[in-house]
Amino acid sequence: MEGPKSNPGVNLRALSVLFERGRERLPEIKMKFSMTLLEIYNEEIRDLLTETKSPRAKGLKVRHGKDGMEVDGLTKVVVSSKDEV
Repeated sequence: MEGPKSNPGVNLRALSVLFERGRERLPEIKMKFSMTLLEIYNEEIRDLLTETKSPRAKGLKVRHGKDGMEVDGLTKVVVSSKDEV
């Protein structure tokens, strides 16, 4: 999934392609990318982007949304490059 700078893993390669495609479509289409980051530990969902001291966010639940599985209430951050991710 990850690798050194000389041979990045699938995560960094996928992010590179994603942002490259976004740049290629300018100015016809302007894309905005946002991300969330969570972990599930001992059946508890943790919001890893929250600014509180504890990464635990009580009350976060996985549910079926219109586009698949969703977790309401996660911290969402707008990103514009793989380096920001």
